[in-house]
Amino acid sequence: MSETVQAKQLLRLRDELALSPSLLNPDNTAFYERLVQRSGWGYVLTGLEKSFDQPSYPLPAQQHPLVLPEDKWHDQLTPHLPSLTAAAASVGRLDLVRDGASSFCGTGWLVRPDLVVTNRHIVAGLRDDLAQGLISLKIDFFGEQGNPATCAFPVTAVEWFVPHHDEPNLDLAFVRIDRAAGPAVDVKPLELAPSDDLEVGDAVCTIGFPAIPGQTYDADNFRLAFGGVFGVKRLSPGRVSGITGFVRHNCTTLGGSSGSPILDLETARVVAFNVGEDIDANLALPARVVRQHLAANFP
Repeated sequence: MSETVQAKQLLRLRDELALSPSLLNPDNTAFYERLVQRSGWGYVLTGLEKSFDQPSYPLPAQQHPLVLPEDKWHDQLTPHLPSLTAAAASVGRLDLVRDGASSFCGTGWLVRPDLVVTNRHIVAGLRDDLAQGLISLKIDFFGEQGNPATCAFPVTAVEWFVPHHDEPNLDLAFVRIDRAAGPAVDVKPLELAPSDDLEVGDAVCTIGFPAIPGQTYDADNFRLAFGGVFGVKRLSPGRVSGITGFVRHNCTTLGGSSGSPILDLETARVVAFNVGEDIDANLALPARVVRQHLAANFP
């Protein structure tokens, strides 16, 4: 293993992909090293997306209502649950299949009938192996707590991203799915907000699949927020806490929330998508980034 890929980076990479600790062994280090070298993000991942004091609600199987507890978000969220849970049907869990073993990669969401938005750091290192048939990827638009059914479509290609060394902050990728190879269900693209008119204090929510935390997380915080249930589809409300080049927010997330759409509570439109964390906030890129690159690369 090269000196440029240290054990600490491999552990962080493993946590970000939510892979089993048993996968990090001498037989698999070449695979991890290849991911780091191809994507160039081994030194910037931390797997430390923030869990705050905001709740995170596991979504029930579709056609079943989400019943909120009597907490601080109950009154504000309840009128918007029909549109938010409808939007959740377009958010899926990305899974990597290699040598017959499946592992969770992150979150993606439908922006065109056969095009999914996710983070570059989830798929950049997998593009070549996918193209060569060494691995397969799929996205499952179910994944709710207690739902054994699936709604999975194969990913046929990692269509577009800008390499990390060219645009370090552009953590965006588009992947293509084969709708004909999945179930005959009407999964609709999410609607992008038409403009970036977010303000500090605006109420938003993420919808994604927070994964089992790695060793870098505070055990009490994630146990309180997630109740020991991970890897299922969740709605996590919060507020915009700052707007710089990133949209800063305090929705509760974990590794696995990468790629999650951030929705305006009132319109259920995508206003941003989650990419990681800073010292005191989670970070997202605004929806205009998706609009711009969608128009430029997929007219």
